[in-house]
Amino acid sequence: MQLITLGVVGGPPPVAGHYGTSSALVVNGRAYVIDCGRGSVSQFYDAGLTIDDLGGIFLTHLHADHIAEYYNYFMLADNPLGMLDVKPRKIPVYGPGPAGGLSRDTALGQRAPVVGTDPTPGIRKLTQDCDNAYAYTANILARDGLDQIPQVQRAIHEIAVPPDADYKNTAPLATRPIHVMETDDFEVTAVLVPHYSVFPSYAFRFDFDNKKSIVFSGDTRRSTNVAYLAHETDILVHEAYDPDAILAAITPSNPPKGFRLNPEYMEMSHTPSADVGKVAQEAGAKRVVLNHLAPVTVPDNTWKAKVAPHYRGPVQVAHDNRHYRLETA
Repeated sequence: MQLITLGVVGGPPPVAGHYGTSSALVVNGRAYVIDCGRGSVSQFYDAGLTIDDLGGIFLTHLHADHIAEYYNYFMLADNPLGMLDVKPRKIPVYGPGPAGGLSRDTALGQRAPVVGTDPTPGIRKLTQDCDNAYAYTANILARDGLDQIPQVQRAIHEIAVPPDADYKNTAPLATRPIHVMETDDFEVTAVLVPHYSVFPSYAFRFDFDNKKSIVFSGDTRRSTNVAYLAHETDILVHEAYDPDAILAAITPSNPPKGFRLNPEYMEMSHTPSADVGKVAQEAGAKRVVLNHLAPVTVPDNTWKAKVAPHYRGPVQVAHDNRHYRLETA
């Protein structure tokens, strides 16, 4: 049983030599992918895994850097040379349902555009739209005897939200975890987390039959809900940003005319590395793995130095295709 951090870059922009945020849990020969950032499929194969190993996909939220390669698991890594009369193995997908609404204006007070006939789709509608967008390649490959169509290879499950949550109240205080799914090897639960205007946005907890557990924070500012979900977990995989480095990275020295930066975006969306330590300490987590790094170029020692004053346990900084054995946590 092991955790593989397939990619660790936080945010949509590509970074040379690095891959987008994505992880895999390998349990009894099955691999479960958590988020599908840029390069996820290639990293999955570079880790020694194949589509035959894929046991399921879990999406914390529908930002581009978490779903960029989601559909590629079915379009590119699906069933090569599959015969149409061979019953495919359906890959379960668990992710957010529809948001239900959008704010009218941007955070900078401008009237915001609205894209799409359905501007707030959940993972089911998003997947169906991808089916339609890539219909030609699926139809042609099926007729050429090379592939089964993506629709028969997955089972979509939209995760329920508590009745007091909506796009205006995105992450009310969790009083009980949301049941997501259960197998013979583990149970998955979730809580909503505050990620600026995104809804729903989840953190996931995997509890295994050997009494070990691992929690993925997803994208979130410092959250009591994460500490609640991560109570005494063996590994807390938590996103992190470095305020000093991110400010230098996103503020141009010679801003173009009309350039404005939303000053509250990072603090309302993400967790400074020091606060990761506070969440981990509150949770009693036995180990922290920093992931979804912004910026990814910050040295490991800098990340650890900012977490250490607030957390007494071991801290590791994730790297692309780094393997962690859960039994040693």
